[in-house]
Amino acid sequence: SSFEEYAHNYPNPFRAGAQDTRITYFMDKAADVTIRIYSLTGELMWEENIPSSDPRAQAGPREALWNGRNNSGNVVRNGIYVCVLNAGSKSAKFRIAVAK
Repeated sequence: SSFEEYAHNYPNPFRAGAQDTRITYFMDKAADVTIRIYSLTGELMWEENIPSSDPRAQAGPREALWNGRNNSGNVVRNGIYVCVLNAGSKSAKFRIAVAK
């Protein structure tokens, strides 16, 4: 399957601050991975950069965790967020719902 079809998160919706959501993706080969979570207004809420040497950036099915907190450590509000996942030359975009 293609990178875009495999990339998703679960659970969705999830309870930010009380549980993590797992952002899953499939790597064909090792590459740097960047995960960014944006509000619907385009504000960057959270970002993680995973170097290609990290096990989460190696070939195969992979996942990263988001605890529902922004880059300042505050729990995000209820609503819809957009996850932009970049891995090497591939990218995917999908929605994450937060419901406390």
